[in-house]
Amino acid sequence: MDDTSTDNRTRTWFVCGNILAWIVPITLIVVFAYNSEGISEQKATGLGAIGMAEGLAIFGFVLAVALPLAAIVLLVKSFPGIGWICPLVSTLSIFVSVLTLTVTCQLLWFIFHSPSFARS
Repeated sequence: MDDTSTDNRTRTWFVCGNILAWIVPITLIVVFAYNSEGISEQKATGLGAIGMAEGLAIFGFVLAVALPLAAIVLLVKSFPGIGWICPLVSTLSIFVSVLTLTVTCQLLWFIFHSPSFARS
C-alpha cells in the first residue's frame, strides 16, 4: 500500500469524523434557539420551556449516541493525520463527541430516574 492511498484514507476518516462529531451539537443548538423564540412568545414553563425534550425527540437518542461514537472511532483512526492541525482538530472534535455523549447519557438517566416518570 502506498503513501498516497493511506493519506487519502486518513483524510476521508478525518473529514467524516469531524462531520459526525459536529452534527449533534449544531443541530441541538439550532433546535434550542428555535424553541427559545416560542418560549418567550408563549411564556412557557417547565420542561417544555427548556426545549430539551422536543429537541432530543426530533433528533433522536439513537443518533445522539451513535454519531458521536462513530465520530470518535473515525477520528482516532485518523489521529496521526497530515500536518499538525489535523491532530489538534481531531482532539477538539473528540472532546465535543465525548461531551455530547455525556450530556445525552445524563439526560437519559435523569428522564428514567425522575420521580415524575410514569412506570408501568
